[in-house]
Amino acid sequence: VNPELVEVLSVDDLAIHEEHLRGLITEHVQHTGSQRGEEILANWSTFATKFALVKPKSSDVKALLGHRSRSAAELRV
Repeated sequence: VNPELVEVLSVDDLAIHEEHLRGLITEHVQHTGSQRGEEILANWSTFATKFALVKPKSSDVKALLGHRSRSAAELRV
């Protein structure tokens, strides 16, 4: 990771991204029966701290949050 170009943020500090990530893992488990995914979901408080959001420094987290919210809503329609 080039720290001059990107920021690495903890997903568990960004509630909407944490919720989105958990939803993606839940869908993955439903479609694949992934035992690892089930383990991650069952121990979410431990595993959530191991995920990170890597974003370009030029992008605003709030803008990403809005984009993610719209995308998640559109996917569920």
